[in-house]
Amino acid sequence: MSEEAENVEVEVQDEVGSQDAIRQMMDKWADGDLAGANDEFFAMMNKRADDMLAVRKSEIVPGIFNDPEMQKMGLEATPEEAEEESDEDV
Repeated sequence: MSEEAENVEVEVQDEVGSQDAIRQMMDKWADGDLAGANDEFFAMMNKRADDMLAVRKSEIVPGIFNDPEMQKMGLEATPEEAEEESDEDV
């Protein structure tokens, strides 16, 4: 039996970066800089939300733009049609 090598892509997140951000936030909180700690917290949450949104978009987009039902109804432009439309706009 021969086994074929399979390429597996793994996304590695830098946990040290998030730990440092949490430490900075907690240090600001301990020093009494509540506004700075609040800014750090919102920055971390915004980054996390942006990352989650990017992952979800990458999951959904192929299904939307490669949907055979939409192509049957003519709701998707072929690349040639898109180029012709851009040439007409000039």
